[in-house]
Amino acid sequence: MKGLLYMDFTVLRRRYWYVLLMAALFGAMSFSDRNVTFFTLYPYLLMALLPANLVNMESGSRWYTISDALPLTKRALVGEKYLLGLILLLLAAALSLLFGYAGAAIAERSINLAEKLALVPVGIALGMLMVAIQLLATYALGPSWGAVTVILNVLLFFLALCVPNIPQMGLPLLLISSILYAASYLASAAVAQRRER
Repeated sequence: MKGLLYMDFTVLRRRYWYVLLMAALFGAMSFSDRNVTFFTLYPYLLMALLPANLVNMESGSRWYTISDALPLTKRALVGEKYLLGLILLLLAAALSLLFGYAGAAIAERSINLAEKLALVPVGIALGMLMVAIQLLATYALGPSWGAVTVILNVLLFFLALCVPNIPQMGLPLLLISSILYAASYLASAAVAQRRER
């Protein structure tokens, strides 16, 4: 598992470094008075798209054919992508908070700490839903359907922005999305194991 995570982070560093930069920039813009929710939550959307992008890249490079020679089960390969999704969402939270404070310090403005912290569980919950939808579609229906779900994820993101008082829904939303994330993993692992036979 550690080797798979190392491989994915190497690919992310080499091919998707600009996504990390964009997440940091949007986090830095979250100190503004307007669209605080948008700028705070946008890094989660960016990071949520990466695990399925890596799966699509791996299927195009025949990684899964090569991985059959490794002492790994399909369940472990699927589980690593779901673990990567959680790590990336925690990284999005760190980038959003850290660069939000840095942006506020540079602009010499105060930042609403309670509002920023209340949006962390919302962002992680939304990101988990996005990763779950996209990975399940990718594993169950194929990479092309995983790409189609990006549209669904963007719509889910903008729908969340329209919900009034969304920061207060953070913990219940996190609980629901955790259950759906686990169900998505189990379904994706079952599909991958069925293909292994």
